[in-house]
Parts: sequence; structure tokens; C-alpha cells
Amino acid sequence: MIVDQPEAVDDRRTSSEESSVERSPEVENNSRKKSKRRVVVDNSDNSDYEETTRSKRTKWTDEELDALEEGMRQYGKQWAAIKKNYGEKGQVLENRSAGQLKDKARSEQTRRKRENIDTGVFAIIDL
Repeated sequence: MIVDQPEAVDDRRTSSEESSVERSPEVENNSRKKSKRRVVVDNSDNSDYEETTRSKRTKWTDEELDALEEGMRQYGKQWAAIKKNYGEKGQVLENRSAGQLKDKARSEQTRRKRENIDTGVFAIIDL
């Protein structure tokens, strides 16, 4: 992992140096900015963290799309309600999350607009 850390800057002056150099407030503020350097940090011991894996992409079936469309007719954009009523164990949308429902509705609306197909219930995405 690479971490940016400020370098130490010694900006202390003696009283004679302070009085001999007069600067405007803008110059004074800029001169005190610290430069940054990169430090490489070894995080090879990640035993406390589980490695996460992305789930494999699954194509939407016509049955799932029909269930999403019916759920949107009944519940609008209430993705959790659609998931609850169509996504319980053994139901059509059981392997889809509420976020996936929302994303599919948005992409289905875009696809239908692009192909000049009636957007139907997916038109509520724009509301």
C-alpha cells in the first residue's frame, strides 16, 4: 500500500532572521506548506481480513424480468418491497438484490428507449 506522508520541515527562525525578512501573509502561508513523499507500507499480514470475491454475473431470465415488471407495477420504485414479495426463498427473484433490481430497471429502460420500444412501467425510473 502506498501512503502519502508529509516530510518534516524545520521552519524555525531566530529573532534576527524573523525581523530581517518581511513577507506578505500569502507568501508566509505558502512557505509553510509541507511537501509530501510516498511511503510504501507492507500489509502482507492481513490475517484479520477475509478475502472478498465478486459473485459471477448472471444473465437475467425472461421470468425474472417479468417479475420485476410486475413488482414495479405494484410497488413502484420500492426495491426492497419488490425483493420482499418476489425474492423470498423459492421465488423468481431470490438470487437478486434490491440494488440489482434497481440497476436492471434502469438499464432496461435505457435499452427500450434506445430500441424505440415502449418503456411501459420502466418509465417511472425518470420520475
